Amino acid sequence: MFGSNLRIVAQYFANPPMYNDKFFRRRFRMSKNLFLRIVDKVESHDDYFRQRANAVGLLGATPVQKIVVVFRMLAYGVPADNVDDVMSLAESTMNEAFKHFVRAVVEIFGEQYLRAPTVDDTKRLFVMNKARGFPSMLGCVALEVEESSNSLERDVLRTCGWPNNDPHKICGYGTLFLVSQVL
Repeated sequence: MFGSNLRIVAQYFANPPMYNDKFFRRRFRMSKNLFLRIVDKVESHDDYFRQRANAVGLLGATPVQKIVVVFRMLAYGVPADNVDDVMSLAESTMNEAFKHFVRAVVEIFGEQYLRAPTVDDTKRLFVMNKARGFPSMLGCVALEVEESSNSLERDVLRTCGWPNNDPHKICGYGTLFLVSQVL
């Protein structure tokens, strides 16, 4: 586990890092600065993300390790067992980190970012999307979840109120709603 953290630091956060900011953005779908701000907020909000010693005194995973795992799962839409060999964390730890992360993000950023867009937001999004070739793209992305879906996926959706709420009631028809399906 210690080697995995050193590898992450060397690859992305050392001076100079093995991979530049452009590569970081491609791999994590965000800037390094935004990633570190999210790590800081989530670590402050949920003690699960603080590094602790285990029963024999060895340090466990760092906040960065746990959140890198979550972002890998989200960015690539893959389950924990697709990244466990690279991250050197148990699948159960990665799934637990994912659940804690989703809850923390909803609690920390929900009021500001998981809301219906304002008129100014809508204008800005239309301008941005027009430049990308999607001039009238704005709406809610709904996710159908079957009973056979895995428990992690259902846990994430339960955090947002599913199955008691229709996804459109959760996010509203005009809300930007990002769902990353984890199979």
